[in-house]
Amino acid sequence: MRDEAAAKRIGCSVAAAKNRRHQLGIPMFEPGWKYWTANEDQLLGTMPDSAVARILGRTIKGVWYRRQTLGISWINPARRPWNAEELRLLGTLPDKVLAEKFHRTEKAILSRRSALHIPTPRG
Repeated sequence: MRDEAAAKRIGCSVAAAKNRRHQLGIPMFEPGWKYWTANEDQLLGTMPDSAVARILGRTIKGVWYRRQTLGISWINPARRPWNAEELRLLGTLPDKVLAEKFHRTEKAILSRRSALHIPTPRG
């Protein structure tokens, strides 16, 4: 039962009932949230927070906060760092050609080239 109902039943204050419940290790009645389990923690960082939230039935914000609290990062495996060869060739060929060569999207090529202030290649 809730702390208020327990306090009324045994004739003490709500604070006293709550303290006693804590001492006995009894969880709150229908707290509106649930503790994280070790199995749930293992999913953190293995996929996007939105996917973990959907699987676990939790909010995205809750998953994000738990992952941050535990110091678990999530790096999108589809994103890979740019290597020196790719950076050297930016702006030397049309973005479409480089996208095919690097196995990246044209948008990724354009975005990286723009961020590095490399002009659009002529021709």
